[in-house]
Amino acid sequence: MSSPLLTRSWVVPATHPRAPLTVQSPEAQLFVAVNEYRPRRASPGATILLTHGTSFCKELWEPLINYWLRDDSPLKIQAVFAMDAANHGDSAVINQNRLGSSRHSFGGGTLAHASILSPKKFDATILVEPIIFQMKEQTTAIAKLVLNRRDTWKNRYGTRTGYLVPTDAHWREEACALISNSKGFADWTLDQRKRYAATYLAGPHPEIIHLLSKSREPRYYVMGGKSLVLNNECRAIIQDLARVHGDMVVIGDGGHLGLSLNSF
Repeated sequence: MSSPLLTRSWVVPATHPRAPLTVQSPEAQLFVAVNEYRPRRASPGATILLTHGTSFCKELWEPLINYWLRDDSPLKIQAVFAMDAANHGDSAVINQNRLGSSRHSFGGGTLAHASILSPKKFDATILVEPIIFQMKEQTTAIAKLVLNRRDTWKNRYGTRTGYLVPTDAHWREEACALISNSKGFADWTLDQRKRYAATYLAGPHPEIIHLLSKSREPRYYVMGGKSLVLNNECRAIIQDLARVHGDMVVIGDGGHLGLSLNSF
């Protein structure tokens, strides 16, 4: 069941830069699904945009959104927008006849690129384990893990128990309840098929680290101390970036995937 604070769901055109030599259907347009959440009592405040990691979806932010926007919250937030990547969740359903196997970086990495392309669009960005590095070995390993996951079950019980199996993600019950919600299909199938989820393969702009180092826009980083994706060398580079325009926090027992699932 969706959050009671869900105000509206949007479908908006996606921005997906492509190399001209690789484009076979120049007229093809991808779209992204976006959920809009607002507190029960309207008030001025920050507007927050949330993006997810590989194999996840926008609804997995809802427990945290509910906490942020609760009636007695001290936070000044007027709206939260959570979006599905073009090949995940509801976006994958919309784009199902347009998706291929093109590579793209995810979540924090996507926002890092967006904040460089449009530096005045964000007052600040918080990047959780951002994919901003060229890292073939880690990327290939994570993609293989994704392909090993199931994306179809026979019933809700199988879905919930499957996601509660201990992994790097450490799914909590609240998150499992969201992912296993019925949509009326005979089989229980994730909106994004695992072959699409696995195409997150990191392909950040080769100059993104340099561009971030020259930027003076506020950025804050959250890293997992037990991350299997971003190692100590990556954290050292991000620490240097954080000294320039923000701060970095390391969650000692946090893995790469588990940070967003257990942040509430």
